[in-house]
Amino acid sequence: MAYLLSGCFHWIGYHLTEALLNEGETVIGVDSDWNEQKEWLSLYVGRNASFHLLDSVGDVKDSMLDEDLVVVHIGGEKEIKDPKIPITFEWIIEVGKKNHEEHPVLYAKEVYGPWMPHPVKPTSAEALYVDDFIRGILEVIEQGEKKDFVEILPSSQGGSGGQGASWFVEETMNQKEGWQRVLTHQEQFPNYYKL
Repeated sequence: MAYLLSGCFHWIGYHLTEALLNEGETVIGVDSDWNEQKEWLSLYVGRNASFHLLDSVGDVKDSMLDEDLVVVHIGGEKEIKDPKIPITFEWIIEVGKKNHEEHPVLYAKEVYGPWMPHPVKPTSAEALYVDDFIRGILEVIEQGEKKDFVEILPSSQGGSGGQGASWFVEETMNQKEGWQRVLTHQEQFPNYYKL
């Protein structure tokens, strides 16, 4: 399976791109809203042979479409109107606001983690560390069940799985530990957070 990620260098898009590449998946990345932070993130994945960065969806070549294609929109990029692109399924990722779009939505109330442009300490029990949110996204996509809306939430009992419009994901760390990782990351990469 291949993935077309629009908004691939949005900070959540970067984490999703990295996770997919680490699983050996082909990723076609599109990101039209460039800034210095996105340029910085692109340096971490740009040389992976399974990653193809394009300026627009219109640049997708037929040779890239040999596999089933899952499309994921992150950070405002939302339309693919090219009939030559054989889309298996299409998702929109939303954080913090529940907007039902034309396409199915993967939603979380609050997400925090490294590379967040302006880190904000988690404020609710439903806040997810970005790696847990990404794992939930991948679990929902792999499940293959097509729903209009799925909210990804931390599991209070441990384990992962779906129930109605919710998908519960086991947290790898508590919020205090996750926030400490964000602060440590800021210390390691101060120039990125100043951009």
